[in-house]
Amino acid sequence: CNFSPGLIPTIFFLQFGAIAFAISIILYDIYKFDEDNSPIWVNSIGIVFGCIFGLIAGRLITGKE
Repeated sequence: CNFSPGLIPTIFFLQFGAIAFAISIILYDIYKFDEDNSPIWVNSIGIVFGCIFGLIAGRLITGKE
């Protein structure tokens, strides 16, 4: 791939940001939280798993270790 060096991190940040948001929405639905009454761990878990999945996907896509 011939991407510019600044474009690849941007793509991965957008990717794990979207995954983190999706995981947070799933946890809201599973535990039936109101948006005003939600605990902070719901967003924290979404961010952590989103970052991990984004890093793994980035390594799989680029083939780098």
